[in-house]
Amino acid sequence: MATNRQNSKPEIILNNSKNRIVLTRSRWAWPLSASWFKLARLVHIFDVILRNYSLDNMETFELSADQTAKEWWDSKRKKYNLGLVIAGSLAFICYVIVGANLIMPYDNEFEITLFTIFFQGIGYLIIIGIANIFYKLGYWADSKFNTNDSLAFRRRLFNTGYWFSFCFPFLMPALLLFQYFNEFRK
Repeated sequence: MATNRQNSKPEIILNNSKNRIVLTRSRWAWPLSASWFKLARLVHIFDVILRNYSLDNMETFELSADQTAKEWWDSKRKKYNLGLVIAGSLAFICYVIVGANLIMPYDNEFEITLFTIFFQGIGYLIIIGIANIFYKLGYWADSKFNTNDSLAFRRRLFNTGYWFSFCFPFLMPALLLFQYFNEFRK
């Protein structure tokens, strides 16, 4: 028995360990099938990212009550490093936008080439390594000052360090803005 193309509604089912995403195409969406599948795949990718790496969900990754402070801090390292990579990428995009639009018209020595991108990428990887050394200070401060083994204290300490580290790479675009308003916008 043949199915009528207009009456059939194929489903796009993307499985996640936590949820199922089901998208149904209507009969007038057939010409957009390739785009529809690409859109569904993007929805799935963003769903996985948001469910696994969002701030709200990361707080639910707590282990059992017998988890030690060291294990807790080790379980948060993945989120911390992901935040550093995202912050560095966004900060570099801001750096390029500010530099190309505000600094380049006035300063002929400012340039963005493949060499400078590669050099800055290697430099940022070194900075991420240094940041991970400072990440150990969180565990140290937790072990010294969290005498009650309070999870709320631990979360506040982690979030303070996380957001400081997340905002730190944006100093470069901010310094470029400062340079623009200080030197060229007179």
